[in-house]
Amino acid sequence: MIEVGLMYQMGMGTQKDYQLAFNWFKKAVDHGEIEGNYYLAGMYEFGWGVDENWEKAESLYIKSGVKGFYQIAQYFDAQNRDDLAYHWYRESCLLKNLDACGKMEEGEESGRFQ
Repeated sequence: MIEVGLMYQMGMGTQKDYQLAFNWFKKAVDHGEIEGNYYLAGMYEFGWGVDENWEKAESLYIKSGVKGFYQIAQYFDAQNRDDLAYHWYRESCLLKNLDACGKMEEGEESGRFQ
């Protein structure tokens, strides 16, 4: 189901249709595919087919687990909200996301994250 959603989201083999993508991601979640939350969150974060809504995006990223934790960290990092960025990089790193571990280490070495 997620693959079909991605096809509509990116226009792979079909025209882009964010509403259909959203529906397929939602259907995936309803059938127990936790990763679907990650893709729904992105739609809310960027306003693709739905109203932009960071609160909904953040909630869905948290439900999606490690991929979502890293995305939340990047969001806060871009906004220079170092305490929150560090928290979410750490959570993602603890779940073995090596990119998050690297970002956390960079921030610690530069003195941004303490």
